[in-house]
Amino acid sequence: MTEQWLSSQLLMEIDRTRDLLVSLRQNETSATLQEIGSLAIAATCILNTALRSSSKQDASSAAFIRQELQLVHEQYLPVLTRPQAIRPTQEFAGPLRKSVRAFAPGVVVALHPSSSFSSFSSQGYRTPMLSLVDRLLSNVTGLHDRSLLLGAFAPRLQAHPGVAIFNYPSTEGKNPLALAILLGAPVGHLRKTFSSVRSADAADPCSSTSAVLISDIFAAQTLGPAYLTALRWQLSPLQVSPATPLDPLRLLLVHEALTALGHPAMLPDREHACLAQAFSQFSAPPDKAELFEQASRLPGQIFSSEQYAKEVPPLLQLLQDGLPPAQYLYSDNLRWASVPAILNASASFANTALEHLGCFLKLPEDSQDATLYAKHKADALVLKALELSEFGKAFEKGDRS
Repeated sequence: MTEQWLSSQLLMEIDRTRDLLVSLRQNETSATLQEIGSLAIAATCILNTALRSSSKQDASSAAFIRQELQLVHEQYLPVLTRPQAIRPTQEFAGPLRKSVRAFAPGVVVALHPSSSFSSFSSQGYRTPMLSLVDRLLSNVTGLHDRSLLLGAFAPRLQAHPGVAIFNYPSTEGKNPLALAILLGAPVGHLRKTFSSVRSADAADPCSSTSAVLISDIFAAQTLGPAYLTALRWQLSPLQVSPATPLDPLRLLLVHEALTALGHPAMLPDREHACLAQAFSQFSAPPDKAELFEQASRLPGQIFSSEQYAKEVPPLLQLLQDGLPPAQYLYSDNLRWASVPAILNASASFANTALEHLGCFLKLPEDSQDATLYAKHKADALVLKALELSEFGKAFEKGDRS
């Protein structure tokens, strides 16, 4: 009787969650969030069917289903209940969507304000819905009818590639460095996950520490010096005893990845020496050659020092003139700037040229308020450039979606 009562209570929880998700989806106008809602609703329908179909509703089976329901709450509900918070950063959505779909076509990409940078992917080793069915068949006692579970959701969702949700600090929603961080380690980690899926590596031997370091190297190779600037900003202030032992190693490897591509050294000698000393104190330091080898296997386009020299200086000049750095002139032709080039122009501008924009805007010198205003103005110009570049490239390709 007790197990039946617990099952009935769990069934009520599942139904309440599903009703809430249906209500949220009906009131949502964003196609992205509607699609996320459909996946979440499908998950609750599968859990409902699994609980009702189990021939023996024991405590362990109920606990597993409750655990899966908790994942729905943690992964989907925060995004669906705060949709208004993700809309102010839609300038980030285009570059993120393009970057993710380059290696995972069809994946739904969403942004969600959080206390830190991270990413979540609902994608399983095949698709999120089929992976959930597999887990239930393996962990719920007396559940054997696969076709019954498959019939609990729309057939089109069986092949759905999943959702990639990016968390970022809500206070930094308009800072271009936040986009550099999102396009860096979180996207790199997802690339590694999807690469493992394609190669049918269900058991990835890569540790969480190695995954972070590989993603950092990959980000430095594809985003250029802007990623080091963004990572230093994310980890600042860098103390003699950093927040985590991994921080100096992350910065050191990013610096080495950039210098290997011919980019000028971006770290002061004193800071580089401090990071190298911290690395030497690791009791079991990672194999840097192996990390670089694994990063090179990830699909992505290298942002070379030659590209930097060709694209970034003219974009930097546009920022100094108070214009969005969306296009540059090369061989007498106007070309749309790449996302890495725009971010590098932004990073370089923030480090060296804010006073130029201040003069252009006729702001008073030696004023903290003036510097802050100039920075916000520059950030707005960079976000507009990202939007214009994405639209311009899509228009040239005839892509109206």
